[in-house]
Amino acid sequence: MEYLEVPIENAFGAPVWHIRETASTMDDAKVLAAQGASDGTAIYADYQRSGRCRVEGRVWESAAGENLLCTVILRRKAVPGFTLRVGLAAARAFDGFLPEGLHTAIKWPNDVLLGGKKLSGILCEASGDVIEVGTGFNLGQRSFPSEREARATSLSLALAGSGLPLPTRGAFLARYLRCLREALAEADWAASVSARLW
Repeated sequence: MEYLEVPIENAFGAPVWHIRETASTMDDAKVLAAQGASDGTAIYADYQRSGRCRVEGRVWESAAGENLLCTVILRRKAVPGFTLRVGLAAARAFDGFLPEGLHTAIKWPNDVLLGGKKLSGILCEASGDVIEVGTGFNLGQRSFPSEREARATSLSLALAGSGLPLPTRGAFLARYLRCLREALAEADWAASVSARLW
């Protein structure tokens, strides 16, 4: 299946690609990187058959079109605390859509939580001067399997009863890319992460 370039604002000035179904956007990002994709290029999918997690053997499961499953290609070397900076960006992206008084937390090393429940998971894979930053954002999901319902939540559930609209995946991705660029350039990122640690 071919990648379709979509008109989503990208703070990196790079393309955003969409694919309806894929094994993993991490794999797609590796293909795009090998083809010369520029720094900040993003790809998201409606459905992943084999979305990967940090813990080997686990997969990121999501119904088609329900959540944001994406990978960003960054052309730079990995540095200490890199995944935590991505977590900071993801947390800030969520905070921009949450009702007043609700704030996310960062759980070391790679999760974003709301009220102690997982909103987002991050997986970074580096090879040379390329880092693939894979992130799953629970946006529209309204229920979770019984083994995960006590440990997971979504932006949709957080917004229930608030009167605030659920952002589209495109709007959320645009905000996340802006937050990611800012977090990677932030000099005092460690203090910002520390203030949010779960």
